[in-house]
Amino acid sequence: MTASAIEPLIVAEGDGVSLRKSHLISKGRECPFCHEGEGKPHARDCHYQLLHVWGHALPRCDFRSISRDADKVETRITITLDPYDRTEYKWIVAGQGSLDRYDERTGQHTLRVYLGKGATDFEHDSAYVLQLGLYGVVFKGVSYHQTEVQAFIPPDLRLEDFRVPKAGYDPFLIDPYTCKEGHCKKEPHPIVPEGCYVPKGDREQWKLLRGRRVRIVFGPAREES
Repeated sequence: MTASAIEPLIVAEGDGVSLRKSHLISKGRECPFCHEGEGKPHARDCHYQLLHVWGHALPRCDFRSISRDADKVETRITITLDPYDRTEYKWIVAGQGSLDRYDERTGQHTLRVYLGKGATDFEHDSAYVLQLGLYGVVFKGVSYHQTEVQAFIPPDLRLEDFRVPKAGYDPFLIDPYTCKEGHCKKEPHPIVPEGCYVPKGDREQWKLLRGRRVRIVFGPAREES
């Protein structure tokens, strides 16, 4: 699909884009899914339109300002929406992360990114920016101190295992409280509100992104190119 076919569809809004209501297929091309073409609009439920349109409307989630040690390390996630196209879209950039295998039977892993500022819940357990269940994790290599893995978001992943919030999420703006009791007197730290220990997942992203391939790179913090 050419840029000219996409441009009328999207409108810039900060770091992301939003959708216009109408979209025409490139003239002279036929959509392989809904079989419209020659400048006609896609069918309303067209799979091809869903993937390519959302690729350009997918919010860029920059959580570095609320992540742990984001000035030193980073976690970058790109996602492939269409297996035939293999275009990778920038999705998430955040601070310190970890990838744990918690289910030996199914092989499911969990990607976690920690909140910064020493943030905890009321029980003083570390709080998270996001948690995401993954299958098919494959180590791809280490290059220039950057470790790359590839995985898939399971197509049957439950919403409670897709704890990726909307772009702009910041629990520090929700009823902030600083713990200064006991041993925390020497190192006061924020306590996140109830329900923010792990954020709720964004349902719209969950519906769209299940079954998609992701590439995750852990490495030193770097400037945007």
